[in-house]
Amino acid sequence: MKLRCERDNLLDALATAGRAGSGRSGGPGVLPGTRLSLTGDRLEVTGTDQDLTISTEVAVAGQADGVVVAPGRLLTDIVRALEPGAVIVQGDEEELQVAAGRSQFMLRPYRLGDFPHPPSSGGETVSLSTAGLAEALRQVVRAASSEDTRPVLTGVLMAADLAAWAGARHEVGDNEGHMLYPSMMFRLNGVDPDKAGEVWRTIPTLMEQAEASGTHHFPRKAAIVRPQRSPIEWRVNFTQLARED
Repeated sequence: MKLRCERDNLLDALATAGRAGSGRSGGPGVLPGTRLSLTGDRLEVTGTDQDLTISTEVAVAGQADGVVVAPGRLLTDIVRALEPGAVIVQGDEEELQVAAGRSQFMLRPYRLGDFPHPPSSGGETVSLSTAGLAEALRQVVRAASSEDTRPVLTGVLMAADLAAWAGARHEVGDNEGHMLYPSMMFRLNGVDPDKAGEVWRTIPTLMEQAEASGTHHFPRKAAIVRPQRSPIEWRVNFTQLARED
């Protein structure tokens, strides 16, 4: 692989992909690497920690196609320290050279075969506004767990709820009482049943009043909050969606 690229453009691509670099201990040693794939005049830069993968492209002057996995943080620091101008990057699985002006650096790449295979995008694509998606996430991430013992609970399911908040097209029920179940449901523990009483029955009404006053807007018109068998535990679901909603 051999290419020529402006320092600032290359640095932006490396920094963007590097955000996905692993900071966790105990993972495969290749994860701090950044994958550089050159095809023609397009350089694809990819970083991953196997939970998050970030890939970006940058226009370069390509001279020889190829793929290497470079030490991501080290390569980024080297490029950042260079003077503005053209940077030459060339190498293979044995050695990677970075040169600019009078400066030249030699790096030892990681094994290409050890780098996780970049995921391919599939399914339908939905375009969301940045502000809409940020607001959607703000509404739900507070319910995500911070414990790694059950990683699935630390995530947010991207389903009809987020799409509705973000203003994107989404599926709804069939107006026959069938709903989408659910994009978010959690349990609220530590409820004082004597103080709470039957306030759970009034929450949908309070939501309607808040929307009527113009202070809030909810994509769901009928939140479900119900006590469970244990009186100190409630089930909370704000995401069922019927046609009437």
